[in-house]
Amino acid sequence: MQSNVLAWPRVVKSLVVVALDVFLALLATWIAFTLRLDTPHKPEGLQWLVYGLTGTLFVPVFVKFGLYRAIFRYTGQAALVATAKAIAVYGGLLSAVLFWQQWLGVPRSLGILQPLIFVLLVGSSRAFARFWLAGIGGDAASQGRFLVFGAGTAGVQTA
Repeated sequence: MQSNVLAWPRVVKSLVVVALDVFLALLATWIAFTLRLDTPHKPEGLQWLVYGLTGTLFVPVFVKFGLYRAIFRYTGQAALVATAKAIAVYGGLLSAVLFWQQWLGVPRSLGILQPLIFVLLVGSSRAFARFWLAGIGGDAASQGRFLVFGAGTAGVQTA
């Protein structure tokens, strides 16, 4: 399964990740509404605008930060930091729109709560993908290749 996914063209892989992120943004919005209103949320009225906004506002920000260009090439702490920075920018934009528009029935705190939930969902999906894809090549030690740096006698014994 993993090798089949890696065999997909880059455009298809990026579209799958964008679709997953849109789903996660909508899920994060629903969770944020549910937590803020303290009841399972059923969108009505102007709240639908927030769902549309959160489902589309993050995509240009993620593209600008290059998160879809190198999604399968760079997976690690640097990618998670870049994702957190992109979501911070997205959260600022979302908060600004929510404070500016002041839609009836839309809590302003959603501009802070939704990005926090979104970063958890996106970060965990990226971490899951990293660990799932790590099973393809295995780790360096299982292949007999690893680097011993500055370990002295312990390094010699390990080698």
